[in-house]
Amino acid sequence: MQVQPDSKVLVAIDSQPGGAKQIPGLIGVDADFNWDSLIEINKADQIFVINSDGAIENNLRLWAIRNRQQDNLVLSFACSLLQPAYPHNKIQVFLVNESASAPGRSIDKSTAVNWDSPPPPPVQVLLYFYNTFAGLTPAQALKHWDGAHTGPDSARHGLVHLLKAAEDQRIPVLLADLATPQNLSALDYMGLTASIRNLEDQGLAIIPDVSTISLSSNPTIHLPTWVYQVNSEYNRNVRMRFNLGESEIWTAQEWPGSLNFPNGYQFIFPQTISSQLAAKICNWGSIKVFCSITNKPKTELPPDLDSQGLTTDVKRLLLSQAGKGDQQFIILGGDFGESAWGNVDEPQLAFSYVKNHPWIRFLGLYDLQTMPASFDDTIRLPNVPQQAIPITFENGLTSQELVGKIIDETLASKTNPLSDAEWQMFFQMLDSPDPKRHLLTTYSMREVGYLFAAARWAESPREITNCDEDIDWDGIGDCILASQNIFLAFQNKGGSLVVGFIKEKDGYHQFAAPSYQVANGLSDAFRWTPEQGVYGDPDALGASIVEPSFKNIQFQNNSKPGQISFANPDGRIRKDYILKPNGVSINYILQTPQIVQIQLTIDPWLRFSPGWSNQFYSQGLSNQLFIRQNSIAIQLSSNLELQSNIFSTSRQYMTNPEDPNFDYGLGHYQLFPYSLVTVNGHGEFWIDITVDGN
Repeated sequence: MQVQPDSKVLVAIDSQPGGAKQIPGLIGVDADFNWDSLIEINKADQIFVINSDGAIENNLRLWAIRNRQQDNLVLSFACSLLQPAYPHNKIQVFLVNESASAPGRSIDKSTAVNWDSPPPPPVQVLLYFYNTFAGLTPAQALKHWDGAHTGPDSARHGLVHLLKAAEDQRIPVLLADLATPQNLSALDYMGLTASIRNLEDQGLAIIPDVSTISLSSNPTIHLPTWVYQVNSEYNRNVRMRFNLGESEIWTAQEWPGSLNFPNGYQFIFPQTISSQLAAKICNWGSIKVFCSITNKPKTELPPDLDSQGLTTDVKRLLLSQAGKGDQQFIILGGDFGESAWGNVDEPQLAFSYVKNHPWIRFLGLYDLQTMPASFDDTIRLPNVPQQAIPITFENGLTSQELVGKIIDETLASKTNPLSDAEWQMFFQMLDSPDPKRHLLTTYSMREVGYLFAAARWAESPREITNCDEDIDWDGIGDCILASQNIFLAFQNKGGSLVVGFIKEKDGYHQFAAPSYQVANGLSDAFRWTPEQGVYGDPDALGASIVEPSFKNIQFQNNSKPGQISFANPDGRIRKDYILKPNGVSINYILQTPQIVQIQLTIDPWLRFSPGWSNQFYSQGLSNQLFIRQNSIAIQLSSNLELQSNIFSTSRQYMTNPEDPNFDYGLGHYQLFPYSLVTVNGHGEFWIDITVDGN
């Protein structure tokens, strides 16, 4: 029952034979039994007790605590109101309107219960969240952990506030998509994985294994089931590296073969579940799934929380489920990024409300494991991908044919040291549930070919000077410049360096990588032009070393052993890439001022290992930058001034709440684990990159 401000509470008690059914001051509603004592608490919180004859009873030692904000009333009274020997002690509660417009009207009443009857089963609630976190850059990670002006009402918002409330109030929450490799890497960078594991060990954070493949409602490609399997196994391995516990729950946005789910899981849940729905757990073969789900479209859902905690709509929903048994529960939560569950105060107020209302009970992992399973045809599984409608690229290749080539190349190099980079790039491009993002990644997917070219070189390191190989399946020849130790691959269009690798004593290492190798679609979607591929996102550079104004120029190339030159027909632009034993030198001749942007990274796959950022070091001077990751160091130098933006520059501030008035530096907005160097070039100048593995 929800206590309203303009209401009084009446408690009818049957403690002996006889009594009256009529309730004084209550219009049209009688008690369900003959009562002997009636306790009244009016809206001014004054307390009276009358007997069935209308006489006021005194000296009963009544005690009441009323919390209007939490809609809670605790009433204590002397045992003399009850007769222990009387076998029919009953109690019933009424809410009566005391407003001037409708005094004496009944608002609500409880059922009549025996005093010694066991309480009815509580309403069971599962807190289930998706869109819980994102961590492609330090700025994004901090904003999703403890961001300023980021909630649905522009309040402070972040995962930390939900987890703090869960720990304070001992209430479990299920975070359906937290355990992606990108999220765990960012949480590790922030020093948070140990605290997440601690909450998991306490049963307060339920963190499923995840699939990160989602091809939108209008897919341009079809994937075999085993690719989904590899993705889930890879994500599980990353989870174990970061020392999270083994999970019995697996979540996915979509899965192509519903009869061939990953093995070893007790529960299979869809990643995205709306809030405020009633559900059960059902058996489906050897696994357990959601079933009997009833919910409204997301656009029609009122919010779960407001500034007072649980909203009136949610309280009514919970009341409507009271006493329906232990096989049904309510799911609250939904899209975390769009809910007030990440605000500072609202989850604390909601959890406090539950603590004060024992008829509500939040479910933990053990509750799900031991809940009796139902049998129902209305099960909810991850979506089955829609029928693919391939697109055709300008050279006649279809998107489905492209995926076939990528899969074949990946399988051919599955034991290659660079296979992690290939799978990671492929998987991040397959995580594109939005149709426009999916189209952007489809056109960008051809660029995985540069990693395959590097893998083929790594299988047999050798000198290569070649500008005729179509590395990215676009029908245009691309350039490779390689020695026994160094591999460089270029786009002819723009004359840009795409990837750079070096062979050292301990294996192969990447020192130059385009941003789309780890993330696509960083700018707002309305700015994208998907058909332009890696240049379709204006915030993506499209290569490792790029001059933005050159991206549409088809350069003439001239090569000789150890050197490739790119020039435009009138000779106003010239770039010479010259191999060194442990790096590359770039000599420029530019007749007009140009911006040169250089993206450096060291083995980006290492960010999926615990403590990866503790092994990173950087130091910059006006014309020199030094970065080190583990045993590999890069030194970039030039005869011009360098502007360096390094992802790690704001790390010391990542343990504090986001401050919108603080200057974190441009490195704060760089992708993990990238450093962006900018050179304003004109005339003749040089840039030198040296890689040292000692």
